[in-house]
Amino acid sequence: MTMTPQELSICREIHAGLTSPERNNLNYIFLEPVDASYFPTYLSIVKRPMDLRTLKENLEKGTYATKEDFYVDAKLIFDNAVLFNKD
Repeated sequence: MTMTPQELSICREIHAGLTSPERNNLNYIFLEPVDASYFPTYLSIVKRPMDLRTLKENLEKGTYATKEDFYVDAKLIFDNAVLFNKD
């Protein structure tokens, strides 16, 4: 199963909104993978890292079969942030 062109377009629009320069005061920490050299415990806490760059790469190479798969990874970005910063 693959996304329809319309679903792919919607996912691209969502990604564009999340990475919009107008939101740089909020989104900058999610744009690139977490650098574990700055946060050495990150990978022991977060088992499946995700960021907006990887989300876009996965979208463009066809990793997501459905828009729901894309949503799961988009949500994972923020779930990981909550998990890592819970204390």
